[in-house]
Amino acid sequence: MKKTDLVDSISKSSGAPRQTVRDVLNAAASVVRDSLAAGEPVFLFGLGKLSISQRGEKVARDLRTGAPVIVPPRKVAVYRPSTSVDDAVNARVTASAEA
Repeated sequence: MKKTDLVDSISKSSGAPRQTVRDVLNAAASVVRDSLAAGEPVFLFGLGKLSISQRGEKVARDLRTGAPVIVPPRKVAVYRPSTSVDDAVNARVTASAEA
């Protein structure tokens, strides 16, 4: 799903104008970026958690020469889905849905 599809879908389900939805999504993306840059985790209710993880230095190989190359340590954004998202993706049926 692309951003325009997401905006259209949210606009239809909420009844809000497309421009308003687009502005809110842009503002949310900006706030999430700023929070992660500051090292703060972001909890997205019903979706999951975004946080920063530190990767250590490692040895890799240059694909052209095969020579070992040191990859420096770096920070990466990590997404951990909520249980409801994980269940939906894996099409798990809960016990309450079977009853």
